[in-house]
This record gives sequence, C-alpha cells and structure tokens, in this order.
Amino acid sequence: QDRFRELLPGVRPIDPVVACVHHYRDSHPMAVASGGSRLNIVLTLRELDMEDVFDVILSADDPIPHKPAPDIFLEAARRISVPPERCTVVEDAPAGLEGARRAGMTTGGIVSHHHPRLEADRLITSLEELPEDTFEELPGP
Repeated sequence: QDRFRELLPGVRPIDPVVACVHHYRDSHPMAVASGGSRLNIVLTLRELDMEDVFDVILSADDPIPHKPAPDIFLEAARRISVPPERCTVVEDAPAGLEGARRAGMTTGGIVSHHHPRLEADRLITSLEELPEDTFEELPGP
C-alpha cells in the first residue's frame, strides 16, 4: 500500500468517466464493488474529488467472497436497494463480468490491451469517448 500511496498524486480523472458518473448520480444509486482495499479506494476517490459520489463502497476488506463469485455485486445491490436485474455493472476484467452475470445484472465491459476480448452485454472500447448517455438503454432503478 505504500507504493500505491506514492503513485496516488499521479492519479488523474478520465473526464468522460467522471461526467458519466455525475450524469447518473442524481437519478441512480451507485456503488463501488472492488477487489482493491478500502483504503486505496477511498484515497483514490478522495484524490479525484469523488469521495461522496457513491452510495456504497465494498472492497476486498469486506467479508464477502471475491469475484467471480456474484456475492459482492448482490450485496452492493442489496445495500442500494435495487433488484439485481435492474443493475448495470461496468467492469474491466473477465472475473468481474462473470460475477455480475452470475448475479443476474447487465454488464458493460471495458476493453483494454490487458483484456481485449470480454463477454458483456455492451462493450466499451474507449473511456476517453464515453458519452454521458452510454447506459441510457440499459436497466436502471
């Protein structure tokens, strides 16, 4: 975690992603369901001035089975009071997408050079081009 904190001042927001999150903030409850530590998540969100944007944060520190188990997504849905079938999960890794599918949620897969082929309901090929209405046709509360 010390190395993570050394790199933290270099974290920069991806403006279209921030715009998308803020676009849905007032109309959709949102959660972070991450395999990272809570401290790293909170520090990152604070660095990006987004620490108050998400209603729920679940992390590797919570006693919940890790992805690809669906548990972290189901718990996030329960805590934001949204049925799983009305949730959309945006993920960049196969294990997370599998967990979201197993939870019965709609998936948005972020394609990268690390994971060029993903199975998702919708593929997102460039976060830099992410429009605010990317998920308009996907389920929501």
